[in-house]
Amino acid sequence: MQIAPYGTWQSNISAEQVATNSKSFFHTVGDGDYVYNVEMRPQEQGRHVIVRYNEDGKSEDVLPSPFSARTRVHEYGGRSFTVKDDIIYFVNYSDQNLYSMAIGSMPQKLTSSGLRFAELTVCKHGLLAVAEQHNADKTTTNTIALINLQSGEITTLVSGSDFYAFPTLNSDETKLAWVSWNHPNMPWDATQLAVADMQILMSDVQDDIKRNSYQYILKDSVEQAFYQPQWLDHDNLIFISDYNWWWNLYMWNHKGDLTFPLQTKHADFAKPLWNLGVKTWGLVDDKIVCIYLENGISKLAAFNPTEQGRVLTDFELPFSNIDNLTIHNDDMYFIGSSAILPSTLVKLSMTGKISILAEATKAPTDTQSISVAQSICFAAPNSTGQAYAYFYPPVNSEYCAEANSSPPLIVFIHGGPTSAATNAYNLEKQFWTSRGFAVVDVNYAGSSGYGREYRKALQREDKNSAGNWGKADVNDCIACVQYLIAQNLIDANMVFVRGRSAGGFTTLSLLAASKVFKAGACYYGVTDILGLAQDTHKFESHYMEQLVGALPKFENLYKQRSPINNVEQINVPLLVLQGDEDQVVVQAQSDSLVSALEQRGITVEYKIYKGEQHGFRKAETIIDALNTECNFYLDILYPEHKNEKKNINKLRL
Repeated sequence: MQIAPYGTWQSNISAEQVATNSKSFFHTVGDGDYVYNVEMRPQEQGRHVIVRYNEDGKSEDVLPSPFSARTRVHEYGGRSFTVKDDIIYFVNYSDQNLYSMAIGSMPQKLTSSGLRFAELTVCKHGLLAVAEQHNADKTTTNTIALINLQSGEITTLVSGSDFYAFPTLNSDETKLAWVSWNHPNMPWDATQLAVADMQILMSDVQDDIKRNSYQYILKDSVEQAFYQPQWLDHDNLIFISDYNWWWNLYMWNHKGDLTFPLQTKHADFAKPLWNLGVKTWGLVDDKIVCIYLENGISKLAAFNPTEQGRVLTDFELPFSNIDNLTIHNDDMYFIGSSAILPSTLVKLSMTGKISILAEATKAPTDTQSISVAQSICFAAPNSTGQAYAYFYPPVNSEYCAEANSSPPLIVFIHGGPTSAATNAYNLEKQFWTSRGFAVVDVNYAGSSGYGREYRKALQREDKNSAGNWGKADVNDCIACVQYLIAQNLIDANMVFVRGRSAGGFTTLSLLAASKVFKAGACYYGVTDILGLAQDTHKFESHYMEQLVGALPKFENLYKQRSPINNVEQINVPLLVLQGDEDQVVVQAQSDSLVSALEQRGITVEYKIYKGEQHGFRKAETIIDALNTECNFYLDILYPEHKNEKKNINKLRL
């Protein structure tokens, strides 16, 4: 075993491997003897390819290049295709139009309306979808629509709310259920669940008559976030609500207008609705199969909703992270991973037989070089008194550091901020740990998976109060670093921080608030939250009201917490990476930050990637960004080698 300083270890994981050997799996759809899944492939410029699997698990690409099945509804997208009787209906990324395609044929354009679509479902009436119209006056209108499969004619079924999700028909397709919400709420804050007769929705009556026919379920003064309504039969609707502070399953009967819980577990059976159409439960015969998240670990379980007690029975699985559940022909399909298993597309029978259909990246062969996530819980100054994180120590089977030395730390800040870190095997994290860096991925206050109270910890209590974004998240991350220092797990003088989007905002806020950080990397981060509130897409255009406060009352607080107004407190080197087509956090935000820091003489490295949006998808971008970030940290760790060509290859990639 070789002795070398932390951060300089030679690794078998290259940036090229991270980018080109990693795929992302999205939604799965079943039809006949096949299932279909979307793969995002960085090596194909981020193209979303539809792949078909037969009963034996053999796969074939069925969407020809250059078509890409990716929707931009809400900008974050979601379920972009469906299949019925061997015909694929999908949203093509480049023009956002709907296409139909018989297997083996070329796609045929179905719409030319300029609308965006998501959550497609073929029914006897046509193609049901969530629709989004971007108007000439720069406003955006969201509806539930029905598309004629022959003519492409679009009929609006449901309108009047700011947003819609999960349109679902009952067994004889006479009733439609859906989730809706309005500004300033996000779909994990306060939503409504409604049911209406399709006959009325499809008629030519006025919109106000249609709206008066909506029947709202579990309507109460208590705010709640609904998720994935799905009909058990003609009259009984199953759905998820956090009415009792945890996302649990409920059943509602149409005839009796009665609602009762199916589960009352202190666990979340749903997740924040950043991407439309993500399912967490389904029906197999007389059982409900569901994913639930408890103490940061995902489990797949089944229960009979008609039995007394409705006891959950967990499946014995090697996965600690389970997502995107689909039921087809009484088999379960999902995306699974664990601390040592990469993201995997899985088929599971009710008997427990596991079939691996595809892996996002090759499973590691050198298991001794895997850094396994260690779950930690530490005291934190947020409203709940504690916070959570996953710590990854540096590991490389061929290297060790000098005695009595401690590793540098990279603090990962997830986005959202209503998202969550998991312990899933991640090639990007292993890229760092195999080089001798420790990594900690923080689930600060506001992260999901720990119940409604923790998820709402960043948000205002009411419209007259201020939110805690830029405060509670910052304090939690500082507390995490202090905890790791107290445990003698890291070098207190070599702490870096990185974050994307909202995580970039927290990264910049940390650099301004604390001297513990040596440098930071900001990926398309929010620098001006007042500017973000005034210049972003519809989905998040009022999000700041929940996280910071209502405008104009709290305008000064927006300015105080915006990193662009705190550049005087940022005194360490910064790396800024930005896509020039980002419509969520526009390039002007990064431009302003970089200019302000350069005027102060602060070291800033700035890269703008052409053709990239909110989240890098091209292999060449991912490679360059990761290599740039690594070299950026090494220049700071070992400045004596920065300009020495003879030594630099020992340190750099």
